[in-house]
Amino acid sequence: MRRKLTFMRLPALALLLALLGIGAYLRFCGNNPWPRNIDANTTQFSSLALSFKTLDPAVSYYEHEMNILDNVVEMPYEYHYLKRPYQLVPMLMEDMPQVMYFSAEGRLLPNDAPAESVSKVQYTMRLKKGVLYQPHPCFAKDENGNPVYLGKELKLPRKWRRPADFALQGTRELTAEDFKVALTRLCDPSLASPVFSTLKSFIAGMDACSAAIAAAPKPCDYRKIPFEGMEALDKYTLRLNLTRKYPQAIYWLAMHFFAPVPWEALAFYAQPEVVALGLSFNFWPVGTGAFMIDTFEQDAHLLLVKNPNHRPDPYPSEGEEGDREKGLLEDAGKNAPFLDKLYYLFEAETVPEWIKFTQGYYDLFQFTESTNDTLDGIMEGASDLSPEIKAKGISLVTSPRLVSYYYGFNMLDETYGGLSPRAVKLRRAISIAIDTQTYIDIFSAGHGVAAGSIIPPGVPGGTSDEHYFNKYIFSDWKSTRSRRSIQEARQLMVEAGYPDGIGADGKRLQLSYDNSSTGGANFKSKFQWLKGRLQLIGVDLIDNGSDLNRFRDKIATGNWQFMRKGWVADYPDPENFLFLFYSKNGHVASKGRGPNYTNYSNPEYDKLFLKLECMENSPEREALIRQANEILMHDAPCIWDSYPVSYTLVQPWLKNFKPNEVGKTYLRFRRKERQSR
Repeated sequence: MRRKLTFMRLPALALLLALLGIGAYLRFCGNNPWPRNIDANTTQFSSLALSFKTLDPAVSYYEHEMNILDNVVEMPYEYHYLKRPYQLVPMLMEDMPQVMYFSAEGRLLPNDAPAESVSKVQYTMRLKKGVLYQPHPCFAKDENGNPVYLGKELKLPRKWRRPADFALQGTRELTAEDFKVALTRLCDPSLASPVFSTLKSFIAGMDACSAAIAAAPKPCDYRKIPFEGMEALDKYTLRLNLTRKYPQAIYWLAMHFFAPVPWEALAFYAQPEVVALGLSFNFWPVGTGAFMIDTFEQDAHLLLVKNPNHRPDPYPSEGEEGDREKGLLEDAGKNAPFLDKLYYLFEAETVPEWIKFTQGYYDLFQFTESTNDTLDGIMEGASDLSPEIKAKGISLVTSPRLVSYYYGFNMLDETYGGLSPRAVKLRRAISIAIDTQTYIDIFSAGHGVAAGSIIPPGVPGGTSDEHYFNKYIFSDWKSTRSRRSIQEARQLMVEAGYPDGIGADGKRLQLSYDNSSTGGANFKSKFQWLKGRLQLIGVDLIDNGSDLNRFRDKIATGNWQFMRKGWVADYPDPENFLFLFYSKNGHVASKGRGPNYTNYSNPEYDKLFLKLECMENSPEREALIRQANEILMHDAPCIWDSYPVSYTLVQPWLKNFKPNEVGKTYLRFRRKERQSR
């Protein structure tokens, strides 16, 4: 879920521009990305580095996809744009849900009832009235009120390639049934929703719903599938039913997996004629959000336009300390969205992106993995901009990200997987050898925090807590974060049966580094550093790169050994990181539905996790979190890598910019003043 960037060293870029001259460069490259028919003063211009796999809210789980999707569809709740710590507020609902707990006998229990006494939980929500969907041909009807696209009526020229090109458009009001359709889709085995394995352990009837979908005629009409977990009580009232207490369920309701889906859209995209046009719900979702997708060409460009049916949506009137002084409350009470369009170009390389930003063509330039290459000539010290950048009026906004990067071992692998003492020692030796603090110092100019566990700072139980010192990998944590010595790592290799990296068969131990970054401009230097570190303990690191889709297939089938992953918090709670290692979330075991990408399984860990996940925050829960973390540190299914800090350069004409590391629904609040380049 992280954005991958590829970089050329800026000194090399400076030399290029010195030789050619900026004017010649522009004449050659023609780098103006603005279409002639788009007003720059009401359009935000940005870039995208990765292709989209899907924008279907039931399936999409990558951060760069969420940044788009979560502004097209809406959820029951969202995170307040300005307040910190993060606070949930209604989005499509009138107010926060009414939560009721019941015993096995149906007796109403108090809110503080212990988890073991609760057998049913009801979240009842009231939908805002008058919310309309974006204009779309799926809602078009004839004079008799019948859909015009169904059956033989659909006769379209081959030139039509986007919903906006259909002559007839329509809309309708959002209803509670649309949420039931959305939740039912999560149970569809053919979609393999990545949250199914997590949700089914709490939401009533998901397995039964999944079986009913599998047996139903295709295409499936989700309205007719019985589903105990979500009820539409009436047109504007819905109820989510859980089988046990889970306080974190409230955070689910701010995720796009719970965004409503109109059945008409699914029926529209299921038509053979529409399929033949290359249109699908995968890339053309239909929602109630402030923006709608107008034009999309994979790996080229994406245009979102203002939803003309969007309801009154006032900008926040309060925030945290300092927001008023930063001008973040100047638009308080005014209706959003303020922008008419959002225009994105796919940029595979950072060099042209950076040039366009400095010339005023892009409104933002974001570093999600800061490196010496990118910060050279931009930053002055650890937290300030160079005079040259300041002179342009550009500002720097930094924010600690609720992200944890890790190098994962495939726990199904016969050499590196499992919980045997041999495998554990082998993984610990490699964890010691890959000194992540040195990596940060070399490749990220010291920007970032070396990780000691999966939980990042800013989340209760995070690595900033001295109680989470990883004694198996570090000799010191509080002052220098020094790793244990290479001599200790070599001794672990001996104890694992690989002295100097040589196994009993006389062959050198190899470790396959599976990735989708081999062709990146800075991959080689990073890979050579990793390879050199492992050579210190006799392990030969092999580059096993592939394209992104093939890489994802490897993960889904467990056909890999070692990879780097990142997890962006879905919500600010330690459970959201610890569930990455619950065995029933195993990615292979759940057939691609679970986020346990390492396929880690430990019954002792599972027992602790199942207990802490259902608890309110308390000293008792904190103790369980520590115990679970200790097991992960001991078993070493991962090398805990780093926690990044985001650096965003913002042009002076872009207003109301504030990083939000959890919610992605914020684009409607941004505004532009008239710019001059």
